[in-house]
Amino acid sequence: MSEGTETSEPLIQQESATESQDDDSDTDFDPEEIEKEIMGNVAKLKSEHEHWLTDEITLLKNTQKLEGSDKKETINLVNKAEERERTRRMSIPFSADVEETELDISVQSGQLSNVHQQLLHLFAIHDVSCDFN
Repeated sequence: MSEGTETSEPLIQQESATESQDDDSDTDFDPEEIEKEIMGNVAKLKSEHEHWLTDEITLLKNTQKLEGSDKKETINLVNKAEERERTRRMSIPFSADVEETELDISVQSGQLSNVHQQLLHLFAIHDVSCDFN
């Protein structure tokens, strides 16, 4: 039993040593640094994706008439608007973060390609379903 006692004591000492190390890392917590980092990330996202930000006034000015005199003309107007939007979105260049690795960029590129294919498939289904109505 004395052997069991000897082996359990070092385990307890090791646990207390790791707890004291964890306590030291908590003192490094600086809310101001974290806030600066978050605000920097927000500013970066806004600058990279400002072309997606629109306000209601801009939307109202740029709205198109999507209702035709008959059903066929309405379908054609909607299809043309979808095609213009698809072209506009695909013309926006992909921007990668400087700190990203080639693997990160490759994975994101593959995901973007999959989303693009799914969207084109959905648009094709919509276009075909409108042709039969």
